[in-house]
Amino acid sequence: MENDFNYGSYGYIAVLDFNTAEKFASIEPRVSVQYMQQAIEKILKHYLTLTYTGTSKEDVLHAHKLIFLASQSNLPALKPYRGTLALLSQYYFDGRYPGIDYMEPTLEDAEDLLKEVKQIFNIVLSAINNYQPSVSSINLPQTGMTKMSLNPSKKNN
Repeated sequence: MENDFNYGSYGYIAVLDFNTAEKFASIEPRVSVQYMQQAIEKILKHYLTLTYTGTSKEDVLHAHKLIFLASQSNLPALKPYRGTLALLSQYYFDGRYPGIDYMEPTLEDAEDLLKEVKQIFNIVLSAINNYQPSVSSINLPQTGMTKMSLNPSKKNN
């Protein structure tokens, strides 16, 4: 995938991660799935840096759970992918902090996930490309006055 994002931005790193995930999908599924999770996390964070208006923006940008980030993005097209997002997060955390329920993705898992990740990535890319920042303005009615005076008017005695 071509990288049209500014160097060092979340979007830029997301594209690098996505390309790495594609390269490793049929070679090293565990590594590929880690990069898939990172690609989705970063592309969502790129979108959220543009659109998020909540009071806890820093907390959102420090989150790693994909379902949470997707819900904060308010992109309805991501709802059908909740299962994929949850699975990517599970693989991500298992890869970092293995426990008794550790799961390692198979070659088939990685290839299936990559198809879904491409769709998710494209949904968020489309939202980024179509993003138009809102412009707030107040239209004041036109009046016959051209100048206002801050000085009180003088009274005639």
